[in-house]
Amino acid sequence: IDEPPCNVDVHLKEYPFEPVARVTEIESYLKCITKEMQVLRSLRHQYIRCVTGHFLTGYSLVQVSDWFDGVPLETKWRELRVFAFIDKLSLMIKIIQGLAYCHIRDVFHRNISASNILVADEFDDIKITGFEFAKDFELVNTITTTRMSQRDGRIIPPEELQSGRSSSTNYRLYDIYQLGVLLYRIVENGEWPFSDALDYATGGSARNI
Repeated sequence: IDEPPCNVDVHLKEYPFEPVARVTEIESYLKCITKEMQVLRSLRHQYIRCVTGHFLTGYSLVQVSDWFDGVPLETKWRELRVFAFIDKLSLMIKIIQGLAYCHIRDVFHRNISASNILVADEFDDIKITGFEFAKDFELVNTITTTRMSQRDGRIIPPEELQSGRSSSTNYRLYDIYQLGVLLYRIVENGEWPFSDALDYATGGSARNI
């Protein structure tokens, strides 16, 4: 809970570091591991779990975010089955609105999945999270191919799966692809549109169907 005069619930995420390390080493380490925090500092939207501040302890940097009493959509498929299509559509629109705001701010998520959508009990509110793989054109630091490969392979666009690296500079289309997969899963109560995205790819590395 934030201190007076706010007295509101907050979410804390701690980034520990070795306190006896040199200042330059600590700064370099924190710059690397707080990529998500750096991206979220510039975003303020009702459907994004935003960063509202941070503070230092003797051993860590602590990120402060607005509190949201929700759980990942990935854990709620059974409950979603009872909802009508119009209710699912309302959920989908909220996700689209949050993502569209990110694109206006030149931030591209690149990891849109049910695990990174927090939903309230009645599915009437959501928060987009999981920005650790995001592309922000205001930040110069990049993410390694090895790190990017740690995402769920079922949401990585076929073009990237074929080449082994992200060669596309149209990050908006990247997010739209992942959003399309997620929207299919919402309509179909968690089912995937495919088991292997390369089954539907074209080009030299595509598998024969």
